Amino acid sequence: MFTERHRAILEFEMKWTPGAGESKRDAIRDTFGIGVSRYHQILRYLCFQPEARDFAPEFTEPWLDRQPVRVRQLTSAADPTRNT
Repeated sequence: MFTERHRAILEFEMKWTPGAGESKRDAIRDTFGIGVSRYHQILRYLCFQPEARDFAPEFTEPWLDRQPVRVRQLTSAADPTRNT
């Protein structure tokens, strides 16, 4: 299920710019109340969700393209509309 929190995490990731005064680690903790490891687990999960890929293809598609071939194959098998 694609939630408002998922949407907020994707928006945060797409808008984050280094040098904004606060470290990304601190901004993640302050904004979402989670650590960096959990944040990245959620991002990885979202990249495999069709709703997230529809919402933020400019983030999810390049991320998936950088993954090993086996990950791309699993994603394509789960979603026949995705090209490898």
